Amino acid sequence: MTESGPEKGQPGLSLLDKGNNDHRSKTSDNDWALEGDQFIFMFERHNAIMGAIERDDDDFLLGLADSEAFKKLFGSVGWDEAFDRYEAAVM
Repeated sequence: MTESGPEKGQPGLSLLDKGNNDHRSKTSDNDWALEGDQFIFMFERHNAIMGAIERDDDDFLLGLADSEAFKKLFGSVGWDEAFDRYEAAVM
């Protein structure tokens, strides 16, 4: 049995980097892949997003989708597609 971790000579990866690399390797040929900053944006707001969905709080979700930060990271990608991509990454 071999020890898991970066191979000799490779720089160490943070847990977040490892997660992003795993994600990219599984979806590199797929347009549904989130970029690292997009994933972080959604992940940092995960609990708030899920709570808003459970409460049917469309105002919160619309406000998030209309925020400058969301627009800067996602460009022309709409909220539904961005959330679907995020769901695909974490499921």
